[in-house]
Amino acid sequence: MNSKKLNKIACKLAIKAKNLSKKNILVAGSIPSQRDTYITDDRDIKLIEEDMFEQADILSEFTDFLYLDVISSTNEVKAALNISKKLNKKVLIGIHLKKNGNLPSEEKIEQLLEIIQDENTLGVVCACISPEISLSVLDKFLNCEVPFGFKINLWGVDEPGPIQTFNTAKPHEIGVNPNQSLGKRDNFDANEFYNLSKKFVEGGATILGGCCETKPEHISSISSFK
Repeated sequence: MNSKKLNKIACKLAIKAKNLSKKNILVAGSIPSQRDTYITDDRDIKLIEEDMFEQADILSEFTDFLYLDVISSTNEVKAALNISKKLNKKVLIGIHLKKNGNLPSEEKIEQLLEIIQDENTLGVVCACISPEISLSVLDKFLNCEVPFGFKINLWGVDEPGPIQTFNTAKPHEIGVNPNQSLGKRDNFDANEFYNLSKKFVEGGATILGGCCETKPEHISSISSFK
């Protein structure tokens, strides 16, 4: 089965779930990194845009907005914004960050904030980053002119990547089950997730969620936030 057909099936299932819920829900079309996760795609922006557009064009028909997921550079963000204009779809930008507070491309958050002040930007979310990194960068978004928030992971490491591992004796490789190579925080319960999310809200965040290794009980704990 080709990727175009699989994407369409996924969209139709999402719409079916929305209808069954009988709730006011928006469906997002996810556009991931076109290379490895947590690693900068350093190709020419035209090539990145071509790859992203192929999937975005399929999803556009069925979704309310696009979600740029776990992206590592401003170049990739620019490509997605270009696509959003071509398809007349707004985009939520999900950016990854390292322990030093920079993007994997080593660009600073301030550089990102400069380019997302765009009419097609729904907001920006720090995607698949640890609780520690999330708290360390919260104040950098105080003057953010679009909605912002956090989608934390609960890996056993605070900076996931191709060489950062939970089990240092067994280096992580692309394709290896990340549960084995990156570990997970079994002691980070729903109450702790709620308390962390509350700090985000107090810091001005309005977009909350969970990424790798978060469970339904974590998301349920923050469902009361308005």
